[in-house]
Amino acid sequence: MSKFKIGDTVRCVVNGTAFKPKANGYKPDKEFVVDFIRRHIDGDIYFPKDEHGVFERDLILVKSLHKTLPKSFACKNTNQELWDKYIGWLNENFHAKYDGKSKTFTYYGIDKYGVCDYDANGNYFDKIISLEEWDEIVNGTQIKTEEVMKKYTITRIQLKEIHDISCVSWKSKIQTYTLRNPFGNTFEFTQEEVDTMFKAATLDQTPVLEGIFGKQTREIDLSKGTVDGNVLFDTTRNLTNALMCVRAGGKYENKAFILSDVYNWELVKDVNNNLCLVPTRK
Repeated sequence: MSKFKIGDTVRCVVNGTAFKPKANGYKPDKEFVVDFIRRHIDGDIYFPKDEHGVFERDLILVKSLHKTLPKSFACKNTNQELWDKYIGWLNENFHAKYDGKSKTFTYYGIDKYGVCDYDANGNYFDKIISLEEWDEIVNGTQIKTEEVMKKYTITRIQLKEIHDISCVSWKSKIQTYTLRNPFGNTFEFTQEEVDTMFKAATLDQTPVLEGIFGKQTREIDLSKGTVDGNVLFDTTRNLTNALMCVRAGGKYENKAFILSDVYNWELVKDVNNNLCLVPTRK
């Protein structure tokens, strides 16, 4: 998840991060409102309107329009569904291994020293917040940000980069995109238009698109029984050409499935509350 959000006011640190390159928009003490966020292999890049971007590592937060978590806080179990979600979030983000089931130590959170901790009465923490407050700050804000980013805004320079590596027919199509904002420096694309670009791109062209739009996670159709030449399940416990197989050895031998790390995997519930394992392309 991005450190800053759309609408946040940020400032370039004076020296920046040592030994790492600066993005084109970096200027010591430069302050701007985040208008667009782009994923990058070296870290998120934040853009002001109609200007070049700056790497996250070279920015500090000046002002946020969004609620933020206190530096030291804890929650207590008042809603089992949210509690399970909260404990999972603590474990994932702060490398903890809590189950949240202690009857004595009922407050879990981040203590005054910035460490994931738990306590019987909450004295270890500066502030006690409700699970609903935590969920609104962490998950509500994230959903709003994702909704904003369903469209991509790129600069004229970036559009030229795509034009330079395109075939003749795509060069003509890209030239028509400039008509959307003939006197401006930015152009907006829908997710569908970006997907079309990636689908038409060759292996040499794809890295350029990924550098501009970020890597695209694509949905997978499981109805054909194979994905990218791989079978869905290998009965010989071999994962080489399969999405999953039975664990062949170790602690979980014959008791668990191994999932291919070529894909992303998410455990979700559908509208009927059925548990679903969803693979997507990285």
